[in-house]
Amino acid sequence: MHTLYRIPNRRNATAACRRPATRDRRCAPIVAVCLAFSYGPELVADEAGGSPAEVTPAPVSEPVSVELYTAPVRKNMELPRYPRLAQSKGMEGWVRLDFMVGTDGKAFEIAVTDSMGNANFQGAAIRALRKSTFEPAHLNGQPVDAGYAMYYRFEVEGEGGGVGRGFLHLSRALMRAVDQDDRPLADRELAALESRTGFNLYEDAYLHIAKYRYYARWGDAPQQLDALDRAVSQDFQEHRLPEELYVALQIQRFWLLVKTQDYERAASVFETLGKYELEASVTSVLEATMKVPHDRRLTAPPAARPNSLPMEQPPPVAGAPGDGCSMRGIRALREDDRAYAVTGSIAEHASWFYHLLKDEFAVTDIQGEITEVKLRCPESYVFFRFDPDLEYRVSNKRGHCHLELVGNPGTTFKLVQM
Repeated sequence: MHTLYRIPNRRNATAACRRPATRDRRCAPIVAVCLAFSYGPELVADEAGGSPAEVTPAPVSEPVSVELYTAPVRKNMELPRYPRLAQSKGMEGWVRLDFMVGTDGKAFEIAVTDSMGNANFQGAAIRALRKSTFEPAHLNGQPVDAGYAMYYRFEVEGEGGGVGRGFLHLSRALMRAVDQDDRPLADRELAALESRTGFNLYEDAYLHIAKYRYYARWGDAPQQLDALDRAVSQDFQEHRLPEELYVALQIQRFWLLVKTQDYERAASVFETLGKYELEASVTSVLEATMKVPHDRRLTAPPAARPNSLPMEQPPPVAGAPGDGCSMRGIRALREDDRAYAVTGSIAEHASWFYHLLKDEFAVTDIQGEITEVKLRCPESYVFFRFDPDLEYRVSNKRGHCHLELVGNPGTTFKLVQM
């Protein structure tokens, strides 16, 4: 279980946060609703039915603990029925649902937070969830409402995967335009590719690999990372892409996560790569120097081999030579008392997400408005109104904690971890 503490914010000017003239040194007890939260494997529809920029850490007050919650447990789960029209056309996709589990074990306040494929998949997933039951979360032995999240996957059995001829033609044209450094042509080919509907899961992965190639030439690191996240972050893509391609993409994703200072997710990718037999030289550079051989290439499988997909050389991480930008450096940063700041901005959907590396955090240099903080850890979910004059600490942190800041779109800020 996790305990969250709120600590009066006493940052100095070098940490880009100002210390109030007068401030009670005691901890402010948190007033929040705490919810159990869990990520689980997806249900499949059956056809029958960067380196840290160092800042000065703030002193720590004595904490006040928060109540602990036990997550819900799946009990009787209904499989979704595959929408008939989508099935007949070989359309595939997935849906992520975030919802509450009530004390009666039933889901309510169901929200679609991400999806791919036909819109009817969303309705099928919601209907299946409404028929499912859970063991409710518990607080001090008593059942309580709790938060939960699940993936539902829709995949046509027996199709064997692969890409269609139309998709292959457009992807080849896009790759040629990228290789020729012809951006106007690449823009047209990418627009044509994205305008298609009815991607299967295999095509969706290769669409975002192609988008990664495009952004590697003309975009920025966050755009490249978004594309790779879509291509390889879902567990079921690991078994859909050729192993050599999947591993090479995950290596590049590691570089981008480090460059964007998303260190906890970088560590998770490193763990994923540990399941594969990598060359000793590759493992060594992941651990230490963050350089990759120039001749390593990403290749598409025979069914979709319009071009080889060259792996971009990761750009240097500013201000962080050597171990500061390696897995070794991430481990050291997680355990020591150095603080670092990440710049963030709230997008149109009114939320910003980050996986915490350290137990303490504060939000500074706010331009706009942040209204709410949500913290999802493997065994608890806490949310509360944001107070810019407080720092926060998670006690007994086990596993990854996922931070969500809610506010006005366009708000910018710095997240300081200590």
